Order: sequence, then C-alpha cells, then structure tokens
Amino acid sequence: MTKHPWVLEASKNIPKGGVKNIRTFFNKEIALYRGEDSILSCVSNICPHRGAKMALGKVKGNCLACPYHGWLFDSKGKLVDVPSIDSQTTPQGSDLESLSFKVIEDNGFVWAVPNSYEHRLPSSLCPEFDMPGWNKVYGSREVKGWWRDWIDNALDVSHINYVHDFGDENNGVVSNMKIMNTEYSVICEVGVNPKATSVLTETMQPDDNAPVNSEFIIPNTSIIKIRLKDPYEFVTVTSVLPIDETTSRLSWCFLYNIDIPLFKDFAKWRFDKEMFKTVSEDEQIISTLVQKNESEKRINVPCDAFQVQAVKRLNKLLSEDI
Repeated sequence: MTKHPWVLEASKNIPKGGVKNIRTFFNKEIALYRGEDSILSCVSNICPHRGAKMALGKVKGNCLACPYHGWLFDSKGKLVDVPSIDSQTTPQGSDLESLSFKVIEDNGFVWAVPNSYEHRLPSSLCPEFDMPGWNKVYGSREVKGWWRDWIDNALDVSHINYVHDFGDENNGVVSNMKIMNTEYSVICEVGVNPKATSVLTETMQPDDNAPVNSEFIIPNTSIIKIRLKDPYEFVTVTSVLPIDETTSRLSWCFLYNIDIPLFKDFAKWRFDKEMFKTVSEDEQIISTLVQKNESEKRINVPCDAFQVQAVKRLNKLLSEDI
C-alpha cells in the first residue's frame, strides 16, 4: 500500500512552528512540523538517543529539537547539533530513521507521497478547489473503525438517508444509478432524496431528487458532489489513512458555493460543525460493525452496486501490491 499517496493531515492543523504526531504510518511513527520558512517537513518520530517522541519537541528555525535532550535534527532527519557537548562534531549514526516518502501539500491536504510516484494527487482531481466562489472547510482527526469500513461507508449511497439528518429517512429510494470505471477510479451517478436540516437550507432543496456524483479514487479518497436547487452545490473530499485494525485517520474538505458576505463567518462555522457531526454519526455505526468471516457472503441489493464494484477494484489493487 506504500506505493500510493496517503493524506496525513489537513494543512491548517500545522501552523508555522507547529508539530503534529501521526501515531503510525504503516508501522512507522512520524512527526510533521512547519519551520520558520513555512515549509512542511516530515521526520521519524523516535529520537535515536533515548527514544523520545520528536513530536513533543520544539521547532527551531527549520529544524526540530528533541524534547528530552535538545538534539537538533534538520528536515531530512540529519543530526546537526548536540547542545550538551562542547564540540563541532556529532555522534556518527545518530540521524533519525530515513523515510521512503516525501510530503507534499496540495489543496489543503498534507500527502505522504512515495518517492517513485508520478501521477496526479487525488486532491488535484477536484476542479472546484480552483474555481472562484467556492468556500472550503477542512478537518482531520482519528476515528474509531477499520479503514476499509470507512472506505465502504464512503461508497455506501443508501446509508445517507438513515444515518444523517440531511437525508430523507421517509424516502430512501436510490434511483437512476450509473457506474463508470476509469484507470484510477470508479464513478457513480445516482439520485437521492435530501431534506432541509434548518431554515437556512429550506430554499436550497430541489423539487425532485438530488443528483449525486461520487468518485472513488483508489485506494483511499472519495470526491462526492451533490447538486441541490440551482445554483447550490456541495462537494466533500475525504481521504482515509490506516492506523491499526480499530482506528483510522479521516481527513476532509467540505466545499460550498454559498457566498453571503454578512453570513460568511457564520456559514463557515456552521458547516465546520456539521462536518464534525456527520463524521461522528458515521463513527458511531462504523466502530460497532460486526466483521464477517471470509467464508460468509455479504448480502447486496441493487443500490450497493457502486460499493461492490469499487471494493472489487480496491481488492485487486491491494493484491497486486503484496
């Protein structure tokens, strides 16, 4: 799986001088930090001296200092100073463990990108990021649940009407599903029945069902677009990072084309709050799912076709990576 890019964090969560620990990234603990030049760096989280966590340290210039003894490492993990010794030399073999990837910031996300990766990043495949008039709300946090279940959830069209209050639980019919495959993704077009969650969204509701375009960019990113009454549209970009069998990290951006100057700050606060609420609602279900044995077949209905096809593509890719 390390052949593919993975989102580590939302850029906004690592300000200049900030340090962030990603608990594990494919069996490695890493520390993200932003130096005084505002460039983001990623190093191993374990100091080779006594094993302290580098993410507890301080940013000094464009280097990161260990919290235990102040050993200073540059953005490549090279030891550049041991403040407790009066010498210009540093101990040999004391650099941080090298990493096999680089970090790239793209459209508000921090990606861990394999050095050999040559394709476009999934977040660059959402044109709304660069279109005028689109506002953005970002978030990222650890969530309970296996990462594959979070992927399944993003591919599950019909759960919207029963888990989230912006879907109409009294009219959960999923209609007009069309599925297309590209080289790197599976795309689903479908109609769902939304409902207003407040007086602020009543005027946005369509007269008929709402068209949804969902693209799963294998293996970890979904771009979901829902069109309400013209001109209102919402786009949600989410990416999942495995942590362990019961925990994942979910990073997201919610994009909306509502621009009312007097209510701009309120709208951002409201949508930020709603995204955290939506994630929590999914987490409540996903964290309690009972896993089936490999010998047990899952029961599917027509509205599960998108999930079935996408998971099949995902399984094929993961088997080729082994």
